[in-house]
Amino acid sequence: MSVTINDVAKVAGVSKSTVSRVLNKSGGVSPETERQVLKVVSALNYRPSFLARGLATQKSYSIAIVVPDIRNPFFAHMCWKAERTMREHGYSAIICNTGNQTSEEAIYLKHMKDRSVDGIFIASAIGDATNIINFKVREDTPVLLFDVAVVGYDIPTVSVDDLYGGREMTKYLIEIGHRRIVFATSDVTYAESQRLEGYKVALREAGLPVDEDLIIVNDEAEWSRGQCDRLVELMTSGQRPTAVFCSNDLKAIRTYGILREHGIEVPDDVSVVGYDNLDFVGMMSPPLTTMAQPIDQMVEAGVSMLIAELQGQRMQERKREFRPVLIKRQSCRSPIESVGGAV
Repeated sequence: MSVTINDVAKVAGVSKSTVSRVLNKSGGVSPETERQVLKVVSALNYRPSFLARGLATQKSYSIAIVVPDIRNPFFAHMCWKAERTMREHGYSAIICNTGNQTSEEAIYLKHMKDRSVDGIFIASAIGDATNIINFKVREDTPVLLFDVAVVGYDIPTVSVDDLYGGREMTKYLIEIGHRRIVFATSDVTYAESQRLEGYKVALREAGLPVDEDLIIVNDEAEWSRGQCDRLVELMTSGQRPTAVFCSNDLKAIRTYGILREHGIEVPDDVSVVGYDNLDFVGMMSPPLTTMAQPIDQMVEAGVSMLIAELQGQRMQERKREFRPVLIKRQSCRSPIESVGGAV
């Protein structure tokens, strides 16, 4: 027969509630008693029943992680880090992929409530927090919103200052001599729209015009296929831009391929920069200049905030914003040093 909590309590010489407090880390137990209980737990090879534990505490000890696209290395890393951090707190993770569709996101939110998850850790699809706001109006399940800032609602959020990041990257390009800078993006995420706004701010601050012809909004499916007709058109024109600022690293990877297909070399003919600092971009040829998001610190902060709410603690800080850091590598140089570009 399997060992029960009553067996542990009997051998340790304590009450069942004391064993429960030790296992749940709820406090109120002396260090000496805690050591004795854990010693017995180990000796008897006791494994708590999550079903029984859930019935007793009205908790499932599970958290839903909802992401726009699990294929994106940024969100894949986010899930990996969040799952590991949640496990350290005694929670299991249920990962949900919305495919950048708000309709799918709404379905998952409903299903997660039906499955009685204790909390939801969500990176909202296309930066639209309507589903989360409506969910919070109806339900009392704790929610942590990741990588999207929401103004006017008491929803804990962890985000990165993408306007600052877009501005800093564009400032760097301007400082080393670039004037005709393409911004290559899609119309999917809130984060990318903020990076575009930072790009425009930096141009205006430098006294340069915001040329809408240099802003490429390419369909996400086209990027996935490695196609961007507008980029090719600009790069084969008589007034070739000297730099391409891609709104994330995945688009920078696609840009490398598109340019090489047309005999345009990075950075000899044009500089290319990205955003996110994915694990492998430093190994690209040439290594990619990018903005690094502190994703591990962001996830740790977000999980800690959500766990605190699950444990009934009132957080002093409901919103955390991090700043990205510019990582300079060999994909970017002054246009004066380049062969094909012109200032």
